[in-house]
Amino acid sequence: MEYADHRQISLADLPGLIEGAHRNFGLGHQFLKHVERTSMLLFIVDINGFRLNQTAVHRSAYETVMSLNKELEMYKEDLLTKPAILAVNKMDTEGAMDKYEELLERLERQDPSSLDEDIRPSNLVHFDDIIPIIARDAKNTLQIKQKIRTFIDIHMEEQRKTQDISFGPQSQDQGLI
Repeated sequence: MEYADHRQISLADLPGLIEGAHRNFGLGHQFLKHVERTSMLLFIVDINGFRLNQTAVHRSAYETVMSLNKELEMYKEDLLTKPAILAVNKMDTEGAMDKYEELLERLERQDPSSLDEDIRPSNLVHFDDIIPIIARDAKNTLQIKQKIRTFIDIHMEEQRKTQDISFGPQSQDQGLI
């Protein structure tokens, strides 16, 4: 993804992150290893929920978020500390606003205790922003693009400051090679 100032950011799309990925189901570990190298997390969920296949149980948008949260937690818990944005897609479908309000309420309560144990995380990812979108017509996708840029810039600045602290002040003849 390229910005007006020519800054480029790479995105890793992980559509194969399914229940059981932490146990290497599907392409689990292959996808999860990519998540380890990311600077931030962008969850994109369908407001109408998700169903992997005809025999799988249908998950609401909230259950989908919690399932993804659980997979990250079970693979490597520190992944949950990365900056995160939740994009809620298909907001143009019937009943989407009611489902969105319910999703926000459930996320705000931070109580996944009513969920099945297999998708119930112990630790919750903190979403820095939750953005309703209609990806088909690009509604609010520019907002997501700008949020990603802001988070990446902040992350890079924090990394730079950490490196400056680690190396300490340098005289002009002590450059790093």
